[in-house]
Amino acid sequence: MNSIQSFLREGVKSPVQPKTILEVATLLFHRNDFSSSKAFEEHEREVITRVSGLYKEVKDKAPVKEQVFAVARKSSHVHSTTPPPETSEQEQTERDPTTKLIMNMRGVAVAATYLKQKHGIEHLYVCKSLEDFQIEIEKFSRDSKILKASFVICIRGYEPGDIEFEAMHKVTIGAEKIGEKLILAILDSMSAADLGIGSFASVLPYSAKELEQKEIYSGLDLMWYVARSQLDWENTVIAFSNVDRQEGRGCETFSLRDAVCFMKNPSFFSEVKMDSFFTYQNKNMGKAVLKMAVIESLPPEFMKVSQNSSDLECYIEENPLASRPLYTSSQKPVHKLEESLVKHTVLEKQVMGHVLRSVTDENGVVTNRFEEQYGDEDKKVNLLIQKRSLKYHTIVALAFALLPTEELDRQISSTFRATYKSSFEEGQEPKTINDLHRLVRIKSRL
Repeated sequence: MNSIQSFLREGVKSPVQPKTILEVATLLFHRNDFSSSKAFEEHEREVITRVSGLYKEVKDKAPVKEQVFAVARKSSHVHSTTPPPETSEQEQTERDPTTKLIMNMRGVAVAATYLKQKHGIEHLYVCKSLEDFQIEIEKFSRDSKILKASFVICIRGYEPGDIEFEAMHKVTIGAEKIGEKLILAILDSMSAADLGIGSFASVLPYSAKELEQKEIYSGLDLMWYVARSQLDWENTVIAFSNVDRQEGRGCETFSLRDAVCFMKNPSFFSEVKMDSFFTYQNKNMGKAVLKMAVIESLPPEFMKVSQNSSDLECYIEENPLASRPLYTSSQKPVHKLEESLVKHTVLEKQVMGHVLRSVTDENGVVTNRFEEQYGDEDKKVNLLIQKRSLKYHTIVALAFALLPTEELDRQISSTFRATYKSSFEEGQEPKTINDLHRLVRIKSRL
């Protein structure tokens, strides 16, 4: 079977393709070295504008084609795309054009398939819903032939009665069987604290109906499903990454790269530093006794994309793993972490806060807007996650434009898991947290 990449390379060479496809493809395959964050942002703005135009053109011509992007109307608890106070949505979009294009889980599956084919990886899956993940992790736990897998999932939490709450944060779950033990690593690019870990008692013991009027922080919805999965709890350990690598947007890119890194690292659980072992149990959770640990340090492949420059410098100085070759590197000779950072790091002015300014135009109209305040010292910025995010978004848009629906479905069939169908209807009692989201929508139409 031809890969997504081969379809793109053959497709973009065709003289009959629309001009917009050729323009986008040229930008994708043209490599740039950027001297500053601002220079990259200008390039990013151009690419996203063209990609958005291409995507809209294809959607208008084929409105029944299943979409790969969605617009989130509200930032989730763990997303970092929230603009400064009183900044309008339009101003935020102007400053950060990637808010126009957010991959839905089908789009993530397209990017994941591209990466699986590129790296020769099996057993990397993208789950459309937490119910789908629940189905897949139970199947994985029973299959003695598969010892290792990674799952890209979306978490969204829940706010009572809030129909606007649609943004989804993507994370990777790495699963590996070691002897009799099954270990699940929740590899969020944010820290475990941002996931609300430690607040189990507020959510896990309760049924969906009992949670209808409670606020569920993103991450606890995942744990609610995990606690209700049919696993061998005597031999299952859940490990949460407490390493905060994400300071801006790009959760889907972090999760995709984490899924690849987990699969390519042959000794992940030997290299991570796990600490703070604890358990959680409640009689309303049935047989589930959650044995948990906190991951305090990750292998260098996972740190390569970190947006936290000061933590990266400490990691290189203090962690002996930082000096070993990167498993995900396709370069020859193989790159190490520090070499990668030199290639992708630029200096920029450090934003210390925002100040409200009043600007009067030539007609005497006064406009209030927030302006950034800069510190005296520049800071280092690792642009790798933004570069990869731009690449993956472009690949997904080109695949959507060039591949017929049947071919795209065939390409992602071994990656995308979307078998769960909700039977929840008006008047029924909600049985899952996703039912609560559906209930809110039903009530909004009454």
